[in-house]
This record gives sequence, C-alpha cells and structure tokens, in this order.
Amino acid sequence: MNQLEEQFYEKDFYFSYSSINKLRYDPSLFYSYYVLGEREEKLESYLVDGRVLHCLLLQPEEFDNQFIIAPGKTPTPNTKKILDRLFAETENPNKDLTTYQDEILKYLIEYNLHQSLKTDEQRINKIIDADSITYWEYRCKVSDKITVIDEDTYNRMLNAIDICKENEQVKEIFSLKDDEEFDEYKVYNEHYLQYDLKGKNYGLKGIIDKFVVNHKEKSIHVYDLKTTGKVNKEFPETIEFYSYWMQAAIYCLLASKFVQENADTQYSIRFSFIVLDKLNQVCIFDISNNTLNEWLERLVQEFNRLDYHYNERDFKLPFELRTGRVTL
Repeated sequence: MNQLEEQFYEKDFYFSYSSINKLRYDPSLFYSYYVLGEREEKLESYLVDGRVLHCLLLQPEEFDNQFIIAPGKTPTPNTKKILDRLFAETENPNKDLTTYQDEILKYLIEYNLHQSLKTDEQRINKIIDADSITYWEYRCKVSDKITVIDEDTYNRMLNAIDICKENEQVKEIFSLKDDEEFDEYKVYNEHYLQYDLKGKNYGLKGIIDKFVVNHKEKSIHVYDLKTTGKVNKEFPETIEFYSYWMQAAIYCLLASKFVQENADTQYSIRFSFIVLDKLNQVCIFDISNNTLNEWLERLVQEFNRLDYHYNERDFKLPFELRTGRVTL
C-alpha cells in the first residue's frame, strides 16, 4: 500500500467535483478509489441514462464510440451491475455465462442480493436467465470501453431530448454554434479543463457540459445539464444535498481561468442549471451573481479540507472529525 501511495503522490493530482465529494463523505473511500486504485464500475441505470442524454444532446457524433444498442432487453439493474463487474474483472471472458457461477455467488454475497433464498441454485437462477445470457454474449463481442444499452433506454433519452427542445430557451442554448464569420462567440461542449491552484500542491479539473464565451459582450455563460429523480420544484434542495453548488463553482473557476489566460480584459461569468425532472419537465435555474459569489467563497473554504487530507496524507476521518474527538 505504501508503494501505491508513493506512486499516487509522484504525479500531479487534480481534484474534480466527484473526488472532493468522496473526500467530504468518507476520506477512506477517496483513498481506496484514487490512491489504491480500487475502482468499482458505476453502471447504475440512472447514471447510464444521464450519460446517454448528455452524449445525444451535446456530442451526438460520439454516440457510436461510447454506446451500443443491444438486441432485446438488458437485464434488471442489479443483474446488469453484477454482469458488468464480472466482465470488467475477467480477462478474456468466456461467452458461456454458466461457467462463472462461483464469481456470481461471491458478488451476490457482497451486494447482499437474493440472500433470503434458500439455495445457491435459486440465487443463480435469479441472475442467469435468457436476458442476461443474451446480454453477456453481446457484452463479450464489444470493446470494454463501450457501454451496452437497450433500445428502450435509447428511445427514452431521444424522447427526453425532444422534450428539452420543446422549450425554446433550452433549444436556443443547445443549438448555439461557432460563428466563424464574425467570431463574436465561441461554444464549447463537453470540454475538459484543468487548473493549477496557486500556492497549492494540487489543482482542479472538470468536464463542463457547455459554456459560451461572448467576446463582444466580454462574458462567459456556463451551463450544466442535470437529470433528477425528483420534481423540479425540489431542485434547490437537491443543489445542497448533492453539493451541486460546488460543481458550479469549480466549473465557473475553470472556465474563467481558461478564458482570461488569453484575454486582455475582464470577462463576467454566469451559471445555469438545465434540469430534466422525473416528470420529463425541463426548467432552467439561473444562478444570481450573489449566490455564485457565495458558492465560490465556499469552494475556497473547501481548500482547507483538501490541504489537510492531501498534504498530511491523512484519509482516516472526515476533516470535521479529524481529531477523533468532538464536543456536541
């Protein structure tokens, strides 16, 4: 483990929104995931839906490089999770799924799935059925870098895009193209940025869904597309629950630094969430300057957490509990 830790610290590290969230929630989880490299594939259905929607809306030309539509139905989410992990952890996988019963039983115990059933045979039958066999055979045919989805998921996300584009404001945002003749604005979709923080041993990074740089107005507008399992009126609470405020602050900081590097004047910056809720209703949440400034100040305060865990190499307890003793 010490060797893996040394290898981790030999390279420059850039914190993303998700990695900071892991550190906030459980530093040991961050340590396992980023330092030791013990990464479990996250292929829950809602995450796949979000990825498909982002790709179809922002980078449709990349769809065939990231996804493939399987014939028939894909297995249930829990079964698919097990099969995807089995595929990821198996070298030269055999197309005969029945040869992996021992591995499947191990995963079922780890995930505490179907443990109420009396026999291993009953548990295996819950996983290995016609849908999972078809999925596994198809999974073995394609690259491990491509995510297999079913036609229902694909059609559902196409319908979601149609709903988004029924909103004229949303349609205008996502139809923006580079104006080559006048060069007044530049549009960036799914753009990766990173930034070295001054005086820090680490930096920040992120892939921004969309940001528009208007050189005539000297402004930057950052957009982030969200899907939520709640209704839109609850989204303000969701921002705090999932720390989306921090994601917004990071993206604005990255976009601003990116633009200002080659600008001789100051650019203003704005941020908006575009949210598709569980009722397939779309709403734009514009963040005021005051709120965005508050979020940026909160992000700066988060650097104290990063300084402690990263510089001290202490990933045992959350920053607030680091001493191991708290007075309530």
